[in-house]
Amino acid sequence: MTFTGIANHKPEYVEKLNKWRVWHKDNPHVWEMFCKLADKVRATGAKKTGAWLIIGRMRWDHFFETEGAEFKLPNDHIAFYARAYMASKPERSGLFKIKRMFGEDFEHTARKCRLDG
Repeated sequence: MTFTGIANHKPEYVEKLNKWRVWHKDNPHVWEMFCKLADKVRATGAKKTGAWLIIGRMRWDHFFETEGAEFKLPNDHIAFYARAYMASKPERSGLFKIKRMFGEDFEHTARKCRLDG
């Protein structure tokens, strides 16, 4: 899943996005867990939830169900997971309420995430 296409993001946004892309590529298990939990929320019939709720659950599960390394996910990346999730499949659009990030071409993001209004 990528954010392709023409956008007018400012350099500070692109820098954060690129840091997330590198981190995401190195940690595919986080994307898999994020999608699994977000899909589980959707299966309950919920129309909206928060990406922080999903990440919080992931952190909770990791803390109580695994041994070894701490689950680390930069908070700056959470917004990109929400955007990527909604952009990945039409039925996932609108699950998360997202806010414009500093330097973001939000109209572009809204189109990619299939957001109404």
